[in-house]
Amino acid sequence: MRLTGSAPSLRQHTTTAPAPAWRHPDHVVLETCVEDVEGVRISARAGADRAELGANLTAAGTTPSIGTVEAAIFAAAEQVEQRRAQAGAHWADKPEAAAPFGLRILIRPRGGSFVYDADEGRAMIADVRRIATLALEMAEFTRPQATGGGRATL
Repeated sequence: MRLTGSAPSLRQHTTTAPAPAWRHPDHVVLETCVEDVEGVRISARAGADRAELGANLTAAGTTPSIGTVEAAIFAAAEQVEQRRAQAGAHWADKPEAAAPFGLRILIRPRGGSFVYDADEGRAMIADVRRIATLALEMAEFTRPQATGGGRATL
């Protein structure tokens, strides 16, 4: 069976607007590995795309404390807001000026080998759950309201 032009061409639906610099296929993502909150701030100010937060990096890294994770999430959010403020009121129209900044958390119970037993695996799952819950609890968004706008915390 042969199709005779019954399907629309995808070329008709492509956009001609250039993608932001950080979305180009030739963009190399710059990730830094940091041990503290100040490292997260420095990474964002220096133009990194994301930072990976870990503890004890001299031993190939371990999971940071929950307090350090919370402080790092706040610091990353502050840096994104500063990028947006520098881009001006219409930062969404200038995505290259307000590129996102990502924060990744290293999940690793100990240094040494990367082979884990069942207990260490359960500990890693528990760490992921606590960090994910923390990130969701701290997520803040702006939503439209009948009275204008407002901030709501999840």
